[in-house]
Order: sequence, then structure tokens, then C-alpha cells
Amino acid sequence: MNKTVIIAESSPAIARDIAQVFAEEGFHVLGVFHDGMSALRCARANSPGMVSLDLILPKLSGLQLALQLGQMAVPPKILAISAVRSHERLTQAKEAGVTSYILKPMADDKLRTVIKIQAERYQTAVTVGQER
Repeated sequence: MNKTVIIAESSPAIARDIAQVFAEEGFHVLGVFHDGMSALRCARANSPGMVSLDLILPKLSGLQLALQLGQMAVPPKILAISAVRSHERLTQAKEAGVTSYILKPMADDKLRTVIKIQAERYQTAVTVGQER
């Protein structure tokens, strides 16, 4: 997997914690942003393997960011970390291309597990694609 990540999180404290977990899991953190537009600019310039986003972001919402990321030549895996607990929002996130959804507050071990699963899914997809 392209072990690079962009973090779009409205809370600086939570963003630091997320970045630390990704770094501990061997990811290169390309940037931590507190608004969706800045995260999108970085993603377009760097083609990350994964983007971790909050659904509630200024300038460009997490759902809008996910939709834009899905239009990239090589879309990243998208992990949403949000306090929004509605079934409707979960459905919208899935339709926007979010591949994993974690509710806040979250434990670091839960985030680690999701990161590992995403990396395995990516590796399996690449391997299957190479066999064709």
C-alpha cells in the first residue's frame, strides 16, 4: 500500500492523536488539516494512499471531500472518524466513498485495527489486479 496519509480533522488535539497512530503504524503523514479544502489541495498534489477525515469540516465538508477524493485518478482509501451517529449520515458517507467509519470518541487500538484492515484490503486489491 502507498503508506501515506492526509488527516482532515477539525479538532487539533484529535488530529495530533490520529497522526501519531498513523505514524506508529508506519505511515508517512503528508499533512494535518483543519478544513476540507486544504486537505483536498494536498491530496490532489500528493495522491495519498489513505485520507482520514472528520465529517464536519469548515470550507468543504467531509462528505464533499470524500466525493472529490473519489474522482482522483487513484482514489485513496477514506476513513471517516466522526461523532455523527445517524444511520442517514453513515449511508451518505458510504455512498460518498468512505471505506471505514469510526465513531468518536475512539480508542487508539480501534484506529490501529481499522488502519491494518484498510492496508490489507488495498494489498489484496492490488494483488488481484496484477493477476489479470
